[in-house]
Amino acid sequence: MGEYIRLNLNEAAPQLSRAQAALHDKAIGFLDPRLAELVVLRASQLNGCAHDVDTDTTNARRGGESDRRLHAVALWRDAPFFTAKERAALALTESMTLIAEGQVDDETWHEATEQFSAGELPHLLSTIASINALNRLDRAVRRIPT
Repeated sequence: MGEYIRLNLNEAAPQLSRAQAALHDKAIGFLDPRLAELVVLRASQLNGCAHDVDTDTTNARRGGESDRRLHAVALWRDAPFFTAKERAALALTESMTLIAEGQVDDETWHEATEQFSAGELPHLLSTIASINALNRLDRAVRRIPT
């Protein structure tokens, strides 16, 4: 079994793959790396993207994130391990990822604007949007952990 069951996007459309990766890298590059890893991990969990959950968890560990916090990301509302800023980012991530449930509500938006500067917020939004796009592509081609 290969890395891709249906289609290897890197081989089929290398320029597109590089552009998508560059957008994602640019967006997360302006955020605290540990916070960015929590955001991408939570989106990947919600999207059911096994490949990205595996990659995101590995990257977060390499960046110094603890197993305790990584295990608690799925239940962040009930875990005492996350800062107010991380909670705002995780709430926004869930709201933007679970788009079938509605728009980002005013409370979630307000909390994000309280915790993130006008310069940080666009990068957080773009990070969430880009990981969701990457997750959806991986789900479509059935990319799995290797």
